[in-house]
Amino acid sequence: SLLEKGADINWQNERYSNMNSFMLASMKNNTNTVKHLLSVENINVNLVNKYAQSSFYLGCYQGYNSIVEMLTEDARTDLT
Repeated sequence: SLLEKGADINWQNERYSNMNSFMLASMKNNTNTVKHLLSVENINVNLVNKYAQSSFYLGCYQGYNSIVEMLTEDARTDLT
């Protein structure tokens, strides 16, 4: 996988509002990808895009209960 080859799991695309793969998966309700990415030890689940929106915010805003539930159950998620 790309992660095994050293890809930066937290890389944010400046051309796409500083979104990263975790934010996109949360915003698109891709529960399998979110679950997989949460299993990566060094993922930063609290990164924000250029609009100060986190993956948690994006999942809440879209009304994706399964995404929100996964993030609230993960101790790394900042819920403040």
